[in-house]
Amino acid sequence: MIKTLLAIFVLLPFIINAQKIVDNSGENKVFEKIEIEADFPGGTAKWKEFVRNNFDFSRIEKGLSDSVASFSDTATIRFVIDRNGIISNFTFQNVISKVFKESCIQLFKDSPHWRPAIQCGRYVSAYKTQTFIVQIDKSTGKKSVFVREI
Repeated sequence: MIKTLLAIFVLLPFIINAQKIVDNSGENKVFEKIEIEADFPGGTAKWKEFVRNNFDFSRIEKGLSDSVASFSDTATIRFVIDRNGIISNFTFQNVISKVFKESCIQLFKDSPHWRPAIQCGRYVSAYKTQTFIVQIDKSTGKKSVFVREI
């Protein structure tokens, strides 16, 4: 009897550890901090190039009255990149013009899928925050957009 009890106590930790608990509750979780950040294919430089080449200034210009000579605004946007690289759930963290918001959202919708974040060797959904600064000078025709990751 003592040998049986001793064998149970010796083998019990191995038996318990042999059972793996699978936790799928994180499948739909959106991570705030992750091991490898989600990013645009080609990295930050390619994203900035994409923004410069594809940002729609015309939507903003149409919304400006004739008396406005120049326009400048900043948008800080928090969004989700899901585990398939699709961008959604836009939250603007500051008050900006409606047409600027629409231009920013359209830019993300026009972009290719991003590389998703990685946590524990798996693709996961994660938050990302970026700031966009747009400047339009009607008198010179100069238009610029800058993007910065936070």
